[in-house]
Amino acid sequence: MRATTFLIVAAATVFVTGLAQAQTAPTPRASAMKAYCARTTPPTGEGRLTSMVAAALKLSDSQKVAFDAWRDARHQAQEKMRADVCSQTADPATLEGRLAMRATFLKARLAAMDTEDPKLLDFYRLLDEKQRATVDGVRREWRAKRAANSH
Repeated sequence: MRATTFLIVAAATVFVTGLAQAQTAPTPRASAMKAYCARTTPPTGEGRLTSMVAAALKLSDSQKVAFDAWRDARHQAQEKMRADVCSQTADPATLEGRLAMRATFLKARLAAMDTEDPKLLDFYRLLDEKQRATVDGVRREWRAKRAANSH
C-alpha cells in the first residue's frame, strides 16, 4: 500500500510539474506574436515585391502617384495594425487569450483593409488591360513558385 501511495504521489508530481512547465513555456503563437511585435521593419519581401510590381508595370506619372498613395496607405495601415495587435494583453497560453488575440488581429486586419483597399482600387482602375493582367497574375505566379519550393 505504501509503495502504491508513493507511486501515485510521484506520478502526480511529475504530471503537475509537466503541466506547469507546459503552461509557462512559450507557445508557437506566443513566439510568433512576440516576433511580429518586435519587428521594426516591414517583412523582408514587402518593399521588394511592391518595387518589382511597379517596375514590371512601367507606370505612367499618374499611375505612380496612385501607386505611391496606395503604398503609403498600406504602410500606415500595417503600422496601425501592429500597434493595435501588440497593445493587447491577452495571455496566449490560454484558450481565452488565444481567442482574444485572434479577434484583435482580425479586427485590426479588417481596419487595415478598409484603409488601404480604396487606394489599391484607385490605382488598379488607372491600369490598362496589359498592366491589369500582370497584376492579376502575380498571385498565381507567387503561389506556383511557393508550391514548387515547398516540395
